[in-house]
Amino acid sequence: MTKQPITKQAEALPQAVQNDISERQNAAVYTNLQAVGDIVNNTIAGEIVMFDRSWYNRTGVERVMGFCSDQEYTEFMRQCPEFERNSMRSGIILVKFWCSVNRNVQRQRFSERKNHPLKQWKLSPIDMASLDKWEDYTATKEAMFYHTDTADSPWTVIKSDCKKHAHLNAMSHILQLLPYNNRDVQVAVPVDALLVSRPGMGHVLENGKRNDTFD
Repeated sequence: MTKQPITKQAEALPQAVQNDISERQNAAVYTNLQAVGDIVNNTIAGEIVMFDRSWYNRTGVERVMGFCSDQEYTEFMRQCPEFERNSMRSGIILVKFWCSVNRNVQRQRFSERKNHPLKQWKLSPIDMASLDKWEDYTATKEAMFYHTDTADSPWTVIKSDCKKHAHLNAMSHILQLLPYNNRDVQVAVPVDALLVSRPGMGHVLENGKRNDTFD
């Protein structure tokens, strides 16, 4: 009999980069694979763990902002697929979401966070510095997909210009993916194929042009 999920937890992994850019430009930044491994090893059957911040910082902000060396970046790319493969072979169901946001929407959200007193805590100097590095983040995103979007552990890209639609489709994807009893087909509905796909599929095309994004 398929077990129902019995508990859930949210894990906030240690920040690899602090807000003060000048203090960390030359600092050695660790990966989060060890921290994730400890969490995975202590996960029990039926438990759902949601990671707030993933171990993919190294392939994005650390790579673009120079917080890791070429050797550290290459080693992460080598280790990560094997780490995920071994985790899934041990019985873990791993779901990786990439929330794709239009560049104009990203700027609008950053501006709102900067000016809204209840949202300012979400914005850091790293975020602001990233606005002028869109192409660099896009290149690292594509490299990340190339090396880590595997048959064992695929990425799911969700177009997230509308947060509500993104959240609903993420939940639908999980409900479709996980095995559980008494599935309600009116709740576990298929995802919107125009908003959800594997990397490089048609949903990132707008007006015949590629909508390069980062999140």
